Parts: sequence; structure tokens; C-alpha cells
Amino acid sequence: MGRPGITYQDVVNAANQLLGQGKSPTIEHIRAFLGTGSSTTINNHLRTWKLEQGESQQLAMKEHLPAEWVFLMKGLWEKLVTQSEEQVTSIENNYQKTLTDISQELEKYKTNNHRWQQLYNQWLKEKENHVQEKISLEKQHIELQLSHTALITKYELAQQESQNKDLRLDELHQLYKQLQINHEQDRKLFHDQQKETVASFEKQSNELKTQCNENQILQQQLQVLQQALSAAKHELEKLQNQHHSEQKNYSIKLAEWQTKCEKFQERLLEETKKCMELKAERDMLAKECQSNHASAENFREQNIILFQEKLSLLHEKATLEERLRLHLSLKKEITEETCE
Repeated sequence: MGRPGITYQDVVNAANQLLGQGKSPTIEHIRAFLGTGSSTTINNHLRTWKLEQGESQQLAMKEHLPAEWVFLMKGLWEKLVTQSEEQVTSIENNYQKTLTDISQELEKYKTNNHRWQQLYNQWLKEKENHVQEKISLEKQHIELQLSHTALITKYELAQQESQNKDLRLDELHQLYKQLQINHEQDRKLFHDQQKETVASFEKQSNELKTQCNENQILQQQLQVLQQALSAAKHELEKLQNQHHSEQKNYSIKLAEWQTKCEKFQERLLEETKKCMELKAERDMLAKECQSNHASAENFREQNIILFQEKLSLLHEKATLEERLRLHLSLKKEITEETCE
């Protein structure tokens, strides 16, 4: 069996080369020229070649040319044909490789284009979500503003009510002071009247005592005066009891007013505490409004960045389409050249 790599064309080329050098194409010479191959394989190919040489000799005799020249030209022609076939095969292989690379790159561009399209669709979806979030945040911001306005109005009403209560409390304090002043004046007036009445009765009693020896009329007058004194004392006791009763009622009313004042003070403290809580809540809402405003600004900046990325993606897409068009044009030209 012949070794791999030794073909009939190798033996023919070697035989023609040996003839061109003026040597006889024997099995040993061909094996030495090729550097490999079994004797049986070389002998079989050489026998086939010698059978074909009859036509070459007839051509040489017809054209009156030396047989060596015909063999040499035939060998050169076959060698040229072989080299041409090898070059054509190499060109076809290179073309096939280039076409494969272009196809792979085209598939890569298609994959990238598909991926960029997915990214673009994802970006559109994210943009839509951002827009919805922005609308929701704007609604929340408006609601917070309305709530903030309502709280401010409520706080102002509570503050006004607190001021009205302070004024009412001041009026009650002034009324209490006026009642104390009036009570003190009544007490002094009552004591003064009592002193004057006692002094008058004592004076009249002394006068009656000094005139008791004058006559019976004076005694009767004295009795009348004593009766009047008794009535005056009774009236004085009645006035004292009335004064004590009024003083007791005044103490009760004063205690009630003091209780009401304490309740008003407690309520005032509660309202003040509520006002402070409303003020703290208003400050918190103001901070939340500022935070929402900052978030809205951040979303706006992100939308700008996303828009710039979209422009960049569109630019890259246009570049890829241009490159794809160039590759298709190149592929078309190569196909036309191949067909020619």
C-alpha cells in the first residue's frame, strides 16, 4: 500500500522534472526526488504515466519536436495547472474564511442590535415608570401642600382661639380683682356705719341717763330709744348675718371662679401643647416637602441622563447600521467578483 501523501500527480510531476533534467524516470529516481513513497505505489503510478506518454511522443513526432521538450512542457504545464488550482483553492478558502468572519461579525452585530433594542425597550419602560413615579410624587406633593395649608389654617385658628381664651382669662382676673375691691369697700363701709350707729346709740343712751330724772316723758322716750336700740341691734345682727351669708356666697363663687380659672389654665396648657405639636408637625411636613422637591430634582436629572443615554444608543445604532450596510455592500461585491 502507498503511504499517505503520494499521489499519481506527484509521480507525474517528479517524472517530468527528471526528464527535464535529462534523467531517466525510474522508481529509485522518483523515490529519491520525492523523498518518500513505496516502490509498489510509485511503480503503479509510473506504469500509468508511461502508457500516457505514447500520446506525447506522437505529438512530438507530428510537430517535429524533441520528445524531451514535449515532456518538459507538459510537466511545466501540469505544474502550472497544479499551482493555479492550489492558488484558486487558497483564494476560495480565504474567501470562505472571510465570508465566515463577515457572517459571524454580522451575527454579532445582529445580536448586539437585538441586545441594544432590548436595552432601549427596557429604558423606555423604566422611563415610563419614572414618569409615573414623578406624577405620583407630584400628586403627593400637592396633597402635602394642601395638608400643610390646612394645618397652618388650623394652627392659626387654634392660636386665635388661645388668644381669645387669654383675653377671657384676663377679663376674669380683672373681674375677680374688682369683686375683691368692691367687697373690701362694702366691708369698710359696713364697719364705718356700725361704728357710727353704736356711737350714736351710746350718745343717746348717755343723754337719756342724764335726763332720766326729768320726767316720765323722758323715761318713755328712753324706753322708745331702748326699743329702737334693740331694733337697731337686731337689725345690726340681721345685717351681720346677711353679710356673713353674702361673704360665704362670695367665697363659694370665688372658689368656683378659681376652679374655672384653673380649668382654663389647664385647657390653655393643652391648647398650647397642641399648638406646639402642630408647629412640630408643620416643620416636619416642610422638611418632607423639601425632601420631595429634592427627589423630584433627582428624578429630573436621572431623566436627563437617560435621555442622553438614549441619544448615545441611537448614535451607536446608526453607526452599527452603517457598518452593517458597508458589510453587506462588501459581501455583495465579493459575491459579484466570485460570479465573474
